[in-house]
Amino acid sequence: MTGGIPGVIYNLISGQYQIGNMVFGKGTTVRVETFDIKPYDVNAQDYQVTRSDEVRFGWDSHKPTTIEITFDVLINRLLHPYEDYIPNFWADMPTVADFQKVWRSDTIRNQWGQLEPLYCCGVDGITRAIYGRPGQFTYAKKTDYTEAIQCVAEFRRSDAFGYSVNETGVAITHDASDVVITGTNGDGPSWFRVLIFGPITNPSLTFTGLYLNGVTQSTPLTITVDHTLVSGEVVELNSYPWGPRRCVSNSGLNLTTSLSGDTPYLDRLRFGHDAELEVVLSATTFPSDAEAILLYRDAYQIVG
Repeated sequence: MTGGIPGVIYNLISGQYQIGNMVFGKGTTVRVETFDIKPYDVNAQDYQVTRSDEVRFGWDSHKPTTIEITFDVLINRLLHPYEDYIPNFWADMPTVADFQKVWRSDTIRNQWGQLEPLYCCGVDGITRAIYGRPGQFTYAKKTDYTEAIQCVAEFRRSDAFGYSVNETGVAITHDASDVVITGTNGDGPSWFRVLIFGPITNPSLTFTGLYLNGVTQSTPLTITVDHTLVSGEVVELNSYPWGPRRCVSNSGLNLTTSLSGDTPYLDRLRFGHDAELEVVLSATTFPSDAEAILLYRDAYQIVG
C-alpha cells in the first residue's frame, strides 16, 4: 500500500512490514522471502599483557550492522479487458520504483542524526519499530514474462533493539509527586522522556533504579532544569536515541545548557524491563496545577 497517510503507523498483522507509508509482506503484492538480521559487531578493547600469554579485556561496545530484506514485487498480469476491474487495489500497491525512492532516503540522508523507522510485526502480533536508515538497494531486470521482480534491500540499524510503537505514560502531579514504575512489557531496557508542564520554577527530577552497564542502580540521580516555566509552557527531557536527545521547550528554546544536578547527560535515562524505577518531582516553586508526564516505549531484544 502506497496511498496511505505519511507518518501514520498502520495496524500490521504478523508477517507484515512498513517503511514510510508503504506496507508490504503478508496479504500484499510484495512477498517477503527473507528478513536476514545480521549480527552486531563487537568493538573489542582487548590487549595482550606484556611478556605474557594472557589477554586482558577492556571496555567492549556493540556496533549494530544491517538487516537484509529479500522480497518479490508482483506484477499485475490481468488480461485485457480485465486489468481495470480492480484498479484501486493495484494502484495502492508498492512498485519497485516506490521502494527505490524510499531506499534513496532523500529526505533524511543529508540530515545529521535523522533516522527512518522500519516497522515489523512478529509472530506474537506485536509491531516493533527498528530505527536506522535505508542502505543499498538492488532489483532484478524486468522482462516481458516477468511475474515478479526480486529486490534486495539493506537497512542499517542504529542499535540492536526493537521498540514498541506506542508510548506508555505515567503522570506525576503535585499531589502524587513520587511515582514508581514497575517494569515494562518488553524484555530490554527502555529509554524514556519527560514532559514538564508549567507553571513551575526550577523543576528537579530524581530517578532511582536507572539501568547502567547491565545493572540497576540503587543510587538516586537528580537532574534539574534551571528555568522558570510559565503557564502553558512545556519542557521536554528526551533520552530516546532516535531523539534527538535534548532538553527543549515548546517554544523551541534549547535548555540543554540549563541542566544541572548529578549529570547533564540524558543518555543515562534508561531503566530495566524487570526493575522498579522511582521518580520524584520537586521544584523551587511547585503550584498545584503543575505536573509532568514520563513516557517510555517497551524495548525488545528480538526484532523479528
